Amino acid sequence: MEHEKRHTRVKILLFAVFTIFTLVFIGWIYRFYVEARYKIQEDTLEIDCSEYDFDIITQDLSNKGHMFEVRNTGHTTLSQLVIEGGNIRREINFTGILPKETSFIRIENLSSISQVTVYVKNCQQKGKTYELK
Repeated sequence: MEHEKRHTRVKILLFAVFTIFTLVFIGWIYRFYVEARYKIQEDTLEIDCSEYDFDIITQDLSNKGHMFEVRNTGHTTLSQLVIEGGNIRREINFTGILPKETSFIRIENLSSISQVTVYVKNCQQKGKTYELK
């Protein structure tokens, strides 16, 4: 009888240890999954932005506003640029500038601003600042 009680206690103890180990392991796996998913999302944004690049080749001021010539020097078609300066923010939508091609954009009401920052939409970290002539 005493032997059976002892055997039952050992089984309960082993079951408790196994349960605790399982819960810790599941927590570790869940944390690993969440951190990996966040890192993949972060890397995806960086990869997307690294495929875009452009240069402002020329700029002219006319009575209709500032005219910019934009050259796509990246590997992906440009479809949206953002121009910010002072308290002005303009989103420019293109039909698409293919890699190695140029396009012209005209922005009105920039006469009071001395410089603008231009970037691909959602890639502000890759913005370029230009002095307005």
